[in-house]
Amino acid sequence: MTNQNKIPPKKALVTGASGRLGVAAIEKFLAAGWEFVGVSHRKPSSRGGLKEESNET
Repeated sequence: MTNQNKIPPKKALVTGASGRLGVAAIEKFLAAGWEFVGVSHRKPSSRGGLKEESNET
């Protein structure tokens, strides 16, 4: 298989990831096999398998 035949993974940026719509979007993306980055002002609730990173100084 050449690089031209590879299909890149689907990626999404989810803003408001800790809110109701953001959580619902993340669940849909995960179920569909997408990669994503979630961004939020609030600290997210504990979600199994998700990695939390902070940019707080």
